[in-house]
Amino acid sequence: MKTQSDLRISEEIRSLLDTHGGHYADKSARWLFKDKENVRGLVTILANDLVKHLDFDKLRIQNRSFVDDTLRDLQSDMVFTVPFIKIQLIQTIC
Repeated sequence: MKTQSDLRISEEIRSLLDTHGGHYADKSARWLFKDKENVRGLVTILANDLVKHLDFDKLRIQNRSFVDDTLRDLQSDMVFTVPFIKIQLIQTIC
């Protein structure tokens, strides 16, 4: 028996496929990068040295876009904020 999560994911996948050809890649990328682990994986591929310095547990998708209004039907972007991991420096005074 399928769980609620399985049914939700199945419905999301169906909605991705129910689109015009030119929008499939855009919608599928947005769906893929809703998951923090997928964003982490992309950053690992593109900038592996950076991954250990970012706190992906605090990753947030921002509700804004830099795409011009006239192009929004054709393109979109996703804006994320990911803070750096705080490192405590301890000095030993002798």
